[in-house]
Amino acid sequence: MQTLLNILGNIGFDWKVALANLVNFLVIFWLLNKFIFSKIRVALDNRKKTIEQGVLDAEEAGAQLVMAEEKKKGILSDARMEANMVFDEAHKKAKRTIKDSVLDAEKEAKKVMTDAENKIEMRRKETEKEIQKQTTQMVVESVKKVLESEVDSAMQERITKQITL
Repeated sequence: MQTLLNILGNIGFDWKVALANLVNFLVIFWLLNKFIFSKIRVALDNRKKTIEQGVLDAEEAGAQLVMAEEKKKGILSDARMEANMVFDEAHKKAKRTIKDSVLDAEKEAKKVMTDAENKIEMRRKETEKEIQKQTTQMVVESVKKVLESEVDSAMQERITKQITL
C-alpha cells in the first residue's frame, strides 16, 4: 500500500487533502440534501401533483364538453320540436280565429239584413197607410165633386160623413 501511496504522491495526489475533500463533499452533500434538495423534492412533488391534477381536470373538462355538446344537441332538438308545436298551435289558432271571424261576419250580415228587412217592412206599412189615407181623401173629394153636381148639400154631408168613418 505504501508503494501505491508513493506512486500517487509522485503524481501529486495527497491522501490527506483527498480525505479532507471527501469530508467537505459529504458535509456539503448532507447540508444540500437537508435544506435544499428536500425543498426542491417537495416543490417537484407539488408540481407533479399539480400537473397530474391539471391533466385530470383537462380530461374531466373534455368529458364535460362532450356531455355539454350532447346536451346542447338535445336542447336544440327539443327547442325545434317545441317551436314546431308552437307554430302548429298558432296556425290552428289562426284558422279558428278566421273561422270565428267569418261566422261573426255572417251573423252580423244576417243581423244587418234582418234590420234592413224590418225597416223596409215598416216603411212599406207606413207607405200603405199613407197611400190608403191619400186614396181615401181622393175618393172623398171625387165623391164630393160627383155629388155636388147631382145631390143637394144635406145629402152631401151625410154621404161625406159615412165615407170618412
